[in-house]
Amino acid sequence: MRQGKVLQITFCVVILFSCAFFTFLYWNDNKYKNDPNEGIRYLYDNWEFYYGVLLTPEDLKNGDTKGAYMEYVKIGEVNNYSNHNPYRGAHGCGTYVIHLNLAAEKTRYAIEIPEIYSAYRFYVNDELVGQCGEPGEDDKNYREGIQTKIYSFEAAGECTLLLETRDESHYYSGMTYPLALGEESVVLHHVYRRIIFYTTIAVLCALNILFTLYYCVKFRSSIKEQEQRKNVMIFTGIAFCGILFMGYPLVHYLWQCQVHPWYTLELMSGYVITFLIVLLHNRLTQTRHIMEKGVGYGIAVLAAVMCVIVFLYGNFSARLTLRLEVVFSFVVFWYKIVIAFYLVGRSVISVYRQQTEGVPLLTGSLFYACSYMWDRIYSKFEPIYGGWFAEWATIIMIFASGFVLWRRILQNVKQAELLQKQYEAMEKQMKIQVSHMEKVNETVEYNRRIRHDFRHHLHAIDTLAKEGKVEKVSEYVANLSEYHKKGRSQGTLFCKNTVINALLQYYEDNADQSEIKTVIRVCADENLPVPEVEFCIIIGNLLENAIDASRTLAREKRKIEFYGKQEGAMYLISSVNYYEGEIRKRGRRFQSSKHTGNGVGIWSVEKVVEKYNGMMTIDVGEQKFEVKIAIPIE
Repeated sequence: MRQGKVLQITFCVVILFSCAFFTFLYWNDNKYKNDPNEGIRYLYDNWEFYYGVLLTPEDLKNGDTKGAYMEYVKIGEVNNYSNHNPYRGAHGCGTYVIHLNLAAEKTRYAIEIPEIYSAYRFYVNDELVGQCGEPGEDDKNYREGIQTKIYSFEAAGECTLLLETRDESHYYSGMTYPLALGEESVVLHHVYRRIIFYTTIAVLCALNILFTLYYCVKFRSSIKEQEQRKNVMIFTGIAFCGILFMGYPLVHYLWQCQVHPWYTLELMSGYVITFLIVLLHNRLTQTRHIMEKGVGYGIAVLAAVMCVIVFLYGNFSARLTLRLEVVFSFVVFWYKIVIAFYLVGRSVISVYRQQTEGVPLLTGSLFYACSYMWDRIYSKFEPIYGGWFAEWATIIMIFASGFVLWRRILQNVKQAELLQKQYEAMEKQMKIQVSHMEKVNETVEYNRRIRHDFRHHLHAIDTLAKEGKVEKVSEYVANLSEYHKKGRSQGTLFCKNTVINALLQYYEDNADQSEIKTVIRVCADENLPVPEVEFCIIIGNLLENAIDASRTLAREKRKIEFYGKQEGAMYLISSVNYYEGEIRKRGRRFQSSKHTGNGVGIWSVEKVVEKYNGMMTIDVGEQKFEVKIAIPIE
């Protein structure tokens, strides 16, 4: 019932948030919905297109279109020269022209030209402003080059922009993204905001890589499970691919790249992320049935095969036909649907099984699935500053997976810390037992010597008595009694359990050395509510903390009361000591008084009590610290 409510709440919250988030992006971060009054005009409409020819401004003035027909195109609706015409190829050349009415006064403008596949020359009126790659007059002189560039120019009134483009390297060709035009300062501000956004994402992914590497180095000795180390390495791969996936705009701003291998790397990064996320989800969510494992392996294999297909697609994109592109788009669409349903379904099962990973993974998976839905609903979308819907969803998926993994890492570190404390406690316990056994052996040896020497004493007393030396007999017996008083004893007997008794004796001796008054009453036989080792962890940490706190007090205030007894079906433990100063807490955890970190002792006790379904309360009164523990007896 509870799991059903959790699922309902998670589904409702994530879907509503995705609706609001993607709708906000569509209306506020979309080149096709941008308000020109904001200072930037996105040139996606009213472009004249001449297929198969490279025209110069002079050619247009002379009316020489070299036999090509003019047609109007909208940037973003088509992704190559074919314009959905099956009789045209995706490759070749073409010329784009647009006529603008600018301000009457001469103004300095800037225009951002996104990557154009795969070479172009750019003219403003009759002047060549810049180029990327070399379109050439034919295939032999063609040289590819892809880069996002900003060109500045001065203009007034009527203005004509012309781009000669050629592509022989990629299935995309010509202009696929709108150009941004505005005053120079406004365009540069727009560019800087976009760069900051992608730089931030890339830096966050890089920090994740550094943290994971630090974790592997710092805690290599405390990680006993190789599975966790593999999870860390998979997530490192996800973060690295995230840099490639979200960092490509930065690369295109800084360098002029070739189509191969850069386009293939950009394209592959997103699909490799999906593959690694599937692997990580399979490992983070616990599977109980062979069928579940089989489905998980099958989806992972599907994701790996898709990576191979995308790799081939990227490398052979120059030879693709319209039909092959349609087939590829169909395959990609259904692949994404299958992956989204799988991740959501696996997360739902994890929630039903009350696994702590369930809700964060379900949140990321639902957002990932919703991005594809909204990508279909809001098909006419291209971001101004941020990323595409799928990019946002992928980043959220990365951080959701990272959240789960890092929570596990912190739990492992805490567990390692606890195990180290338990190891130290057991080591101390062994030393205490060794010391106790040495005392016992000394006592046994002393008693053996007494028994051995007893007949000699009897002979001496008998001889003195026969000689009538009564005073000498009395003196001899008095000396013998004093000699026995100097013998060693086994110490106080607190309980029947020898291990617990030795531990209590150890801490009583420590308290005596610090002139701390102790009242210890413990009833413990061989049948304890928890194993001896963990019972010693409880007693040792409580008494050690109490002694440390008492040492700072005046002698008359140094007092510790420690009780342990069975009442009905519960074993009760009570520890009371007094203190001066302030008790430091961070959240629910008490801070150590000996150093700046957390108080591991109390935390260790709490973990043992929780393990055996017990209850622990801590009462902090005025200068009084009391711990009460109740553990059920099986």
